[in-house]
Amino acid sequence: MTSTTLLFEALAPVSIRTGRETTNSETLRYIPGHTLRGALASAHRLLRPERTDEFSRFFLSGAVHFSNAYPAEIEVRAPELLPRPLPLTTRSCKRYPGFETSGSTQHGVVDALIPSLLFALTGQRHLDVLSPLDACSAVTSRGDRCGEPLQAIRGFFQRRPGQAGYALVVPRVQLTAHVGINRARRTAQEGVLYQHEAMVRGTCFAATWRGEAALLDELIAFAQEAANKGALRVGTARSRGLGELGLRAVSNYPDTTPESLAFRLKAFAERLHGYADKVGVSLPAGTLVPLTLNADAIVRDRFGRYLGLPGQEYWASLGFPAGTRVVWSAVEARRIMGWDAVLGLPRDDQWALAMGSVLVLLVPASVEDVVPVLTQLEAHGLGERRDDGFGRVTVADAFHLEVGAA
Repeated sequence: MTSTTLLFEALAPVSIRTGRETTNSETLRYIPGHTLRGALASAHRLLRPERTDEFSRFFLSGAVHFSNAYPAEIEVRAPELLPRPLPLTTRSCKRYPGFETSGSTQHGVVDALIPSLLFALTGQRHLDVLSPLDACSAVTSRGDRCGEPLQAIRGFFQRRPGQAGYALVVPRVQLTAHVGINRARRTAQEGVLYQHEAMVRGTCFAATWRGEAALLDELIAFAQEAANKGALRVGTARSRGLGELGLRAVSNYPDTTPESLAFRLKAFAERLHGYADKVGVSLPAGTLVPLTLNADAIVRDRFGRYLGLPGQEYWASLGFPAGTRVVWSAVEARRIMGWDAVLGLPRDDQWALAMGSVLVLLVPASVEDVVPVLTQLEAHGLGERRDDGFGRVTVADAFHLEVGAA
């Protein structure tokens, strides 16, 4: 499989409702992979209704893995510049949240993974291990320590090109009010007023598709055709002019190699051991592997039950050595709802581990022995509906190495 990154631009405001409630006007701050896939399928039925075989290859075969399209403020020219959801281990100053800048309005971000993992490995007995998470340590303009509490921060982030560090990506939104129409009289209906929240025109979104090179080339050519003809529309209120997307850029990047993955794992182990030695914590034998979910992951056991935390049997089914288990996690559950535009039917609700969740596995094997299965996991994803963008995972994400409290 090869990977291709596409940069879409909102040619009109984009509204992706967060639920089915008619009174809820809030929009998601990204475009889910299944929404983008459904929009392309609808455009194909409109523009190429006679090409049923092509429709099946694009949208029904599972040969193409779509991804969520996350908001991007910086043009994506390298894989490390792709926007991603912030890990759930991210903490920032309560008073001045955000990645540190040259000004005084943001006090930086810390990652709670290593201190929290070591605290769990000590049986939650050594509170001193968590001391870096006590308060904001940024130096104020007066030269003293900030001292404000650290709190969780959510959203998306992107690496700054040509320089160290990251930046938050916060898409702008607009709120518009509409009057309901009486269908019988075709006039304004008294007492019916509703709102639409939408990401503004000009917002850019980056998505990465995976599949065979020839098939991806065909699909991208069709996506460009659909965008050029104004047929690529996502979200709600499309009949009112919302949701039109343009295709701004396409880039190809090589997939992760086993060598680069092994390098990340060893770098994480070195940082973990350094802090463990500093605070006097002994680490267990084996390899500690942090997994960061870049998209929601729908994980079920062999009986069809949703897993809030996959157990040893699940990891063994993926090819991990026997005894592989989760020793620490920062996870949230999320209900997945939606409409299948390919089949024209509503989807059954499902439960998933939310994007940004972090799991740390203890694998009873060396780094070299576990790299092959981890390479496959990062390339193909975790759980179900991976062709819809679910289950994208990064092993030993650079965020945990570069942004830290330890």
